[in-house]
Amino acid sequence: MSESFIAGLVGVLGILVGALLQFWLTRRVERETKYMELKLGAYVDYINGIARLAFAATSERAQALDQWTAAKTRICVFGDREILEAAARFEKTSKRLANLDAQNALTDLCQVMRGHGIATGSVADAAISTVLFGFDHENTSDGKDS
Repeated sequence: MSESFIAGLVGVLGILVGALLQFWLTRRVERETKYMELKLGAYVDYINGIARLAFAATSERAQALDQWTAAKTRICVFGDREILEAAARFEKTSKRLANLDAQNALTDLCQVMRGHGIATGSVADAAISTVLFGFDHENTSDGKDS
């Protein structure tokens, strides 16, 4: 075989290998991105569902409960082990956001979710509880704003 033919064949093979590698890597990144979106969506919907149930009017409770249940299901399917375990700890509480046990478990769940999401940097529990509940529940004696 001539040298030009071999050089051309090597060039074509290089292009084919490069194209296949690019296709495989692009597909892998797209799959990982979609999985991350599903996970993070489930996490946010779970927290949002808790808040909606806490403040829902009686007529809206059924819809809020349906959405929260869907988020729970997605966490069971897509969620990381630590998230599922933290959600289970919240589920074992009173689930009433006026109670300290539920506040602590929900704050812990948010911290775990932050660690498994795209958030950067650590945040104090007091900051999370202030955002979620309107006060730092650990610095009050009765869990209410003073």
